[in-house]
Amino acid sequence: MNFAKAYEALKQGADIKRTHWKGFWRKENGTIVMHCKDGKNIPITDSEDIFFTIDNMFGEDWVIVEDIKIDDLNISTFTFGEAIRRLKNGQKVARKGWNGKGMYLWLLPENKVKKDWCRDERLLECFGENDELLCLGSIRMYTHDSTGRVAVLTGWLASQSDMLAEDWYVVE
Repeated sequence: MNFAKAYEALKQGADIKRTHWKGFWRKENGTIVMHCKDGKNIPITDSEDIFFTIDNMFGEDWVIVEDIKIDDLNISTFTFGEAIRRLKNGQKVARKGWNGKGMYLWLLPENKVKKDWCRDERLLECFGENDELLCLGSIRMYTHDSTGRVAVLTGWLASQSDMLAEDWYVVE
């Protein structure tokens, strides 16, 4: 497709690219960000070669990216939004800016809890006539307590600093 059609898709939230590119373009924070194959994320207004960028716009081989394989790019850090996407894909993530050693987040997916697993009589009324309840997924943090023992926070909440940070990375 030509760039005019691809641009309309981009404005509506689709990621776009030329067929021979390994990277892609995405609308972010009111601008177009070029996600390059080497892992760099460059706002289009900061293009090192604006004529090359404009030449690409005249290409007729633009496509909408269905499954972006960001893992194939050489991205070492990323935004909070990308961290959430990676959590949903089963990866563990952390921030370089955290001062605790070995801390990371992981996603506990939703699951069903059976009534006969419940040991607390007060909680049995939650089941009513049901034999099981749906427990929603939650983001958990692996960390250590003040004595150095391993601890898992049962529900982690992002701070504003965490949400705005661009130093997220995958924990292997």
